[in-house]
Amino acid sequence: MTGRRATVVIGCCWIAAAVIGLLPSVGWNAGEPPRQRCFFMEVMDLRYLAFIYMATIVAPTLFMAVVYVVIFNVVRRQVRDRPASPYAAIVYGVAPTS
Repeated sequence: MTGRRATVVIGCCWIAAAVIGLLPSVGWNAGEPPRQRCFFMEVMDLRYLAFIYMATIVAPTLFMAVVYVVIFNVVRRQVRDRPASPYAAIVYGVAPTS
């Protein structure tokens, strides 16, 4: 990954976090409670909570799972295509092929 691409990815993460974090401040909330007391469920809109759950837990988890599968497949391919090492017998208990 190039430095520019890393900067873009980090910037996108910060922007997404800012947008998600500021949504209640700009109106996506349940409004003021009928009585002046602080109860979480009276203040938070359930649709917003569902959105936050999907945006901050489910989507990143699925994204990371896909990335890990891609990394695993790349590593497996590189290990399979690499010539056998004389140290393979020690590490894996197999005889080197020459």
